Amino acid sequence: MKITRRSALLLPLALGLVARTAPARAQDVSSPTDLLALLDGLEAAPARVYVDASQVGLPTPDADPAPVTRLTITVLVFRDADAAKDAYRLAATTLVAGALIGAEPSAIERTERDDLGDNAVQYLREQPERHVTNGLLLVLAGEVGYIIQGLGEHDGDATITYLDEIAAFLLAQDAPTAPVTVVQDGTASGGWFDVMPGRDDEDVLQGLLPTFDYDLLVNDSPIVAPDATPEP
Repeated sequence: MKITRRSALLLPLALGLVARTAPARAQDVSSPTDLLALLDGLEAAPARVYVDASQVGLPTPDADPAPVTRLTITVLVFRDADAAKDAYRLAATTLVAGALIGAEPSAIERTERDDLGDNAVQYLREQPERHVTNGLLLVLAGEVGYIIQGLGEHDGDATITYLDEIAAFLLAQDAPTAPVTVVQDGTASGGWFDVMPGRDDEDVLQGLLPTFDYDLLVNDSPIVAPDATPEP
């Protein structure tokens, strides 16, 4: 599965389309970052893409490899909890899930969750004939929304269980205090990047490697200095 610069941006794209349903407004938008600007109260939008170690020429761990070969985490930080609730209400639909997964809403299984954050919903599309499963988890916690997507060849139960573990990891982290620092072009530390699993969290990632970091409020390319948005 090829990594592209826009691979972490599809959900914000869908969010923008849902947030402004008038065709005239949608036609005025030329990029995913333009669409993000339409979300009221959005103050930070870091994202990180992970891929299976074997895809970057490294050996995959023998024990319990992740059931996905690609993972994307996007964190949307809003001005306050009310703004986050409004965005969640717009985003937690099969229309948005279908835009991200690339499928008709009728092909996606939607399940409300009451065991993660303040609100959560999961989406699942299984394609056994293609050996592809796409799982999506949206979690709201206060003024923060977590968007977690996994793509792989395992069954839906394994995929959702893994996304649940990623969500639990994120929710267990303290709010960040360190400023964002670009470690090297394409990767960063500090801010909400420190809340996401990193290379030291091997037990959580199970063979996945952080590959590219994004600040979606700046542009749709991997992060480079000095482009990081100051944390609110």
